[in-house]
Amino acid sequence: MKEIELAVQYLKRRAVSAEKVNNKLMKQFIAVLPVSEVEAVLGMVKSGEFLRFYNDMKEKGHPDCF
Repeated sequence: MKEIELAVQYLKRRAVSAEKVNNKLMKQFIAVLPVSEVEAVLGMVKSGEFLRFYNDMKEKGHPDCF
């Protein structure tokens, strides 16, 4: 699997559901993530570090790493 595809799947698993949010504008989104986390993951992909990070987290049993 390409590193960018793996990063997208990781971010989808990290996303928090916005279904229970009562704000009308927020309900336009299915799930939300902090921008800082998205930037960090994309930065790791850009520098080629994401796969190493992901494999390390998977080895440690992180629930968002399948």
